[in-house]
Amino acid sequence: MALRVSAARPGPQMLESKDDRPLAAISSAPRPIAEPALYSATVALTDITRESVLRAVAEHDKLGRTEFLERYHFSPARKYHLVLDGKWYDSKAIVGVAHGYATGIQWAPSDFSGGAATVGKTLTALGFVVDVD
Repeated sequence: MALRVSAARPGPQMLESKDDRPLAAISSAPRPIAEPALYSATVALTDITRESVLRAVAEHDKLGRTEFLERYHFSPARKYHLVLDGKWYDSKAIVGVAHGYATGIQWAPSDFSGGAATVGKTLTALGFVVDVD
C-alpha cells in the first residue's frame, strides 16, 4: 500500500492510502513538553543517591525542622520517618530535597507521594532506616 500526504487544505494533514482512504490525522501544531514533575515519581526516585539524602539531612540539621519544612513547603510526616544517628526526619521532605540535590530538579510535595511503596522503599534501598508510626 503506497501512502501519500494530502495537502489540499490547511490545518492537520491526513495520511491517505493509494485509494484515497484517510488513515490518520497528523497535527501540525507543536505539542507541549511535559514538566519534569509530571513524570512518574517511581522512576525518578531512582535518581536519588545516598549522598543526596545525606545532604538533605545536613540542610535539615542546619536550618532546623520548622524552617526546613517551610522553605520547601512540606508538611510534617504523619507516619514515615527517616531515622539517622538517633534523630527522626520527615521522610517525604528529605526525599523531595534529596531529589533536588541529585538532579537539580526540586520536587514540591504534590509532585510525588510518600509512603512505604515510594519514599520508604527508596530510603531503605539506600541503606537507611525508616520508622513507621
